Amino acid sequence: MRRSAVLAAVALGAIVACAVVPPWVASALVLASGGAGLLLAIALAAAIGREAWRHQHLAAGIGRLARPTTLHGRPIGLVPGLEGAVVAGLHRPRIFCAEDLPGRLDEEELRAVILHEHHHQLSRAPIRIALIDAVAPILGRRAAGRAWLERARARVEIAADAYALSSGASRPALASALLKLVSGAGLSVAPGFATASELRVRALLGEEPETPRGPSLPALLAVALVILAGCLALFPL
Repeated sequence: MRRSAVLAAVALGAIVACAVVPPWVASALVLASGGAGLLLAIALAAAIGREAWRHQHLAAGIGRLARPTTLHGRPIGLVPGLEGAVVAGLHRPRIFCAEDLPGRLDEEELRAVILHEHHHQLSRAPIRIALIDAVAPILGRRAAGRAWLERARARVEIAADAYALSSGASRPALASALLKLVSGAGLSVAPGFATASELRVRALLGEEPETPRGPSLPALLAVALVILAGCLALFPL
């Protein structure tokens, strides 16, 4: 609550500043901010397009190697050389598993993994991962940005864990499957079962995630948009 009040005060102060400075100064600042925002939007769109292409290229490559089968009632692609399980494909997400996965996990663990990955299909998790990866090169330069990226990826996986639990999987089965698969190399552009393992284990144990001290990135973006809109209302271009 206190953090929200500070952000609101910052936004209000910036809008008041636009009102008291000479009109030509305010107009120049608004124009510069609008131009910077447009360039940022173009760069973000290009980054999202790049990540979408990378993901689709990966999905197509895995799909060519996959051998179709069914595990626990779900169509699966078994892929030689793959570690663990992933969901790939932006338009029609598919579940892909390591060829030897059924032999590495018991039936309860395997069911938990399949339920987890099925949630990624339902929620279109590959799209969310592509969006997160699009901003990673910029945000990953600072510790706060890296922490936000980790939490964002963890939220995708924790939501899938919650779905698996609500669908009948047990916490011990999820945790043991995670521990068995966490050592394998994952695919950074696809949501995989062993992603964000530390935060997920803490969530499975019922621990509350640490609350970030600084304002969230979405909140800062919202404040910037409010300031720009307020200044534009005072001094339309």
